[in-house]
Amino acid sequence: MIRITKNKDGNVMLWKTGHVEGRSAYLCKKEYCITKAKKEKRLEKILKISVSENFWKEIERGKQWQKNAQA
Repeated sequence: MIRITKNKDGNVMLWKTGHVEGRSAYLCKKEYCITKAKKEKRLEKILKISVSENFWKEIERGKQWQKNAQA
């Protein structure tokens, strides 16, 4: 799972380890899960934020980073 967290200041980040205060959403690492979440604006609804195209690219990079770490 990929964890996306919005802190009290409204900043949104990918969170890889440890605990952080704030509201979080989890995405399946599979490409179709990410595509569906993007299409249905799930992060926007759950975290009440606006998600840029750059952030979706960061999610993809995070997915690749995790895949490489497991190899």
